[in-house]
Amino acid sequence: MRILILLFVAIQAQAQMAGLRGGVAVSNLTQTDFSAHTGFYAGVVGNFKSGGIYTLQPEMGFLRVGAKGDISYEVPRVGVVNEKGIVADYVYLNIMNKFSFHPAFGILVGPGWEQEVSNHPALRKQWDLAVNLGIEVKLSPKLGFEARVRRGTRDLYNGSHTLPRSSELFLWGENSFLAFQAGMFYYFAK
Repeated sequence: MRILILLFVAIQAQAQMAGLRGGVAVSNLTQTDFSAHTGFYAGVVGNFKSGGIYTLQPEMGFLRVGAKGDISYEVPRVGVVNEKGIVADYVYLNIMNKFSFHPAFGILVGPGWEQEVSNHPALRKQWDLAVNLGIEVKLSPKLGFEARVRRGTRDLYNGSHTLPRSSELFLWGENSFLAFQAGMFYYFAK
């Protein structure tokens, strides 16, 4: 019986579509005196509409984030290295929950997991959990714009440019990446 219910739900989850997404990501490390870095994101997206206003939207792709500023760190057998900022490349997996209150407008919220592939020595952790919140506006059933804010939850940086805690709003991820993303998406025909 459970298998039949699962099969029924899977069949009802119609309008499965796949697509591409990409755009600009402006990011910075929170609670530091660094300035913003402009990177990008690109990936693939699935779209599983369950009926009504809810759609499950898994995403997988590449994200480049960073922060600008003078940093120095020590590398074993090399010594002190000075750079003009941090650039980190991540592969990501987001499980977005989309709520479409109008056929041309949706609100997205969901968690994400990211693995750093650049192994930047100034970052002390190679993976992060993120929280994503955004909106999308469809120009057609296949093409549209999206805007999101993405916030990491783990302390990634412990260098000399950290600032004293000024807010109790986020008790986690004190020195994590905060990114604003703006881009486009395109779904292939179903």
